[in-house]
Amino acid sequence: MIIKLMQALIPPATNTKHRALILAATKLFHRYGFSKVSVEELCRYADVSKVTFYRYFKGKDELILHIMTLLMEDAIQRTNAVLDGDLSLKQKFDQVIVMKQELMSAIGEEIIQGLFSYPALHEYYLSLVQESYKQLRDFLLLEQEQGRINQGLNIDIFMVVIREIAAFLSRESLNRSGSKFKELVAQVNEILVYGIFSRELK
Repeated sequence: MIIKLMQALIPPATNTKHRALILAATKLFHRYGFSKVSVEELCRYADVSKVTFYRYFKGKDELILHIMTLLMEDAIQRTNAVLDGDLSLKQKFDQVIVMKQELMSAIGEEIIQGLFSYPALHEYYLSLVQESYKQLRDFLLLEQEQGRINQGLNIDIFMVVIREIAAFLSRESLNRSGSKFKELVAQVNEILVYGIFSRELK
């Protein structure tokens, strides 16, 4: 699944050998993680020389960052498209969380662990997290200004709750099937958006 995703993300004008390196690296990193794969193995799997490899990338870390940037920038664009769309707030929350879970399932456990632990990705990962929460906070403030969110809600306190819920859902996504995870997401967002009281109550 991750190969199909990556094939769609590589710019069409990309050189054949450049493309082969990216796809080979994606497959090997998905299977073995970042640390266990060498440049020599990447070149052998992609059927290119080391000279060719270094024509496109300064080293393995640059290739890793390139791959993660392609994946994450696409995820950000799709998330923004949902948030800017015409769905209800709950539907937007549902879709964004499920999209995140589907991305995590596609890229696999080895790459996910690498995001947290591989030194060359540490700063990039932290910047992604900070930017995603900043965008969500800005989105919620705008929704509140436009009267679609409770005016008495303190957005900054709500963001603390969101971070804790995100951590909970990340753990649960590893333990539930796709349908059960979507049901869990729907219930969490039901609580977030509507609370525990009947919608008919004034």
